[in-house]
Amino acid sequence: STIKTTNITHGSNSGTANMVLASDGKVTIPEKKLVCPGTIIQVQSANKTDTATTASTSWTDTGLQVIITPTAASSKVFLMATFGSGLNTAGYTTHWKIDGTTTTSVGDAGGSAVQSGTATKNDHTYGVESNAFNFMDSPNSTSAITYKLQFKSTTALCNVYLNRPGNQDGNTSNTVANLTAMEIAQ
Repeated sequence: STIKTTNITHGSNSGTANMVLASDGKVTIPEKKLVCPGTIIQVQSANKTDTATTASTSWTDTGLQVIITPTAASSKVFLMATFGSGLNTAGYTTHWKIDGTTTTSVGDAGGSAVQSGTATKNDHTYGVESNAFNFMDSPNSTSAITYKLQFKSTTALCNVYLNRPGNQDGNTSNTVANLTAMEIAQ
């Protein structure tokens, strides 16, 4: 049998259609209302086109951040960071992580190793190293969450750069950094 209708509404709804079936076959569902496990509910993304630098050996904000408010406490937040990094002294390591309201994307402690989300050892000062890493967070919250890209230097003698090489000339380039947060239904 066939059911013919144009709107489907929840019984307790005050008349607003929750789902609209158009004559051309398209189905319209209100924003953030289609929730199936694994579905991307929303995407928040930010770019940083200018540069940032630090010589600090403590975690420092790069100025790149994204804010997302999960629609359900059971949702996961999948984070992706892509950026270029440089150093003014070759041979040292740059350290990067995504810091959230209640969690941070770092590996386990071990020996004297630095706990980082990702790290790059630059062997030259005129190049930009490409970096990309992902992190899955389980915030268990429906409050706004701010995720920040942070960095630090191995030594105060070395400057770490976001979106540029340590030394610049006519053959070098500045890059763009991106931080994306996707709410995933569970």
